[in-house]
Amino acid sequence: MKARWSKVSERRESWLDPLLAASLFVLTTVNILPTDIAPSEMTLAMLGGAVGTLPLAWRRRAPLVVHAAVVGGNALTVLSVEHVNLPGLLVAWVFSGYSVAAHAHGWRAIAGLVLQAVPVVGFAEVQPAGSDAVGPAQVLLMLVPWLAGKAVRERRIEAAALEEKNRQLESESSSRAALAAAEERARIAREVHDVVAHSVSVMVVQAEAGDALLQSDPSEARRSLRSIQGTGRVALSELRHALGVLKSDADKSEDLEPQPSLERIPDLINEMTKLGLEIDLKMEGRPRPLPPAADLSTYRIVQEALTNTLKHAGPVATTVRLCFEPTALLVEVTDVGGGGGVSHRGHGQGLVGMRERVALCGGELHAGPRDSGGFVVRARLPLGDEP
Repeated sequence: MKARWSKVSERRESWLDPLLAASLFVLTTVNILPTDIAPSEMTLAMLGGAVGTLPLAWRRRAPLVVHAAVVGGNALTVLSVEHVNLPGLLVAWVFSGYSVAAHAHGWRAIAGLVLQAVPVVGFAEVQPAGSDAVGPAQVLLMLVPWLAGKAVRERRIEAAALEEKNRQLESESSSRAALAAAEERARIAREVHDVVAHSVSVMVVQAEAGDALLQSDPSEARRSLRSIQGTGRVALSELRHALGVLKSDADKSEDLEPQPSLERIPDLINEMTKLGLEIDLKMEGRPRPLPPAADLSTYRIVQEALTNTLKHAGPVATTVRLCFEPTALLVEVTDVGGGGGVSHRGHGQGLVGMRERVALCGGELHAGPRDSGGFVVRARLPLGDEP
């Protein structure tokens, strides 16, 4: 919209200034022609009228040059045709004085003010001694156009600065929005990975167990199938949380699972125990409420660590230790290892996601083999001073 208005304004200026210059020249010519003067003086007067009006067509492009031409043309015409009212030249002088202040800057604008005073001073010099040639009206006529042009220029500069500031603010706002969107995509990616990696691993183990028991123990196989269903429902619920999907009115009767947190770790351990892991949960220190980010990260770290143990080491003895320190929560998951080895367990998207979560909380993460065998994941999440 602003660009279109700017183009319209430029097109209007392209014909408005030449029209003004031509009109003032015609008006000046009409006032000069009826005068009874010598042909040589008439020629000088017409030349002065042309020089004093026609350059206004370029008053925005070369304001100081145009102003000098207008002042010179005024002087030449007035000296050639005495005692004749020439309003066209007067208007041209006013416009050029305004334009030099509005479109020039620095010393050029000051030089324009000096030129603006030339006709007034010159007129006073040629008047008889003792006459009141220069009064308040002449001084105002000299100053007001220049001051008005200066005010317009300053306002234009302020408007341009404000527009640039608004543009920068819009750019910064767009950058912040893009950064927020990128962070949200990263958060969703971490959540989706954690949910899918854990749930699919659990469902694969349950499906294998159900397949093995299908002939020998159908009831136990059905129990595995029901467990797969339950795991799938929980995964879908957590994906809804991660993706921010709102329930429709038709789904309001079915409550979504609460956001994963420290309180749900015992349920997670019970679920993983059913899959064969021997898990020992140790709670140390005085439990206290966690910040939302640390609360969710604690659950996801334990979930990812147990899933990795089940995936890479199998159903082995595992210890989950949650220690509330004065200013931090220590989350530690260790296992005794298995036949699969541990050299390749320090890599992968799961551990990358854990590191990102811990970094967002301002904490530290260590994940790697233990000297005594097995694997350890240890995270320290800052909580602030203990109340």
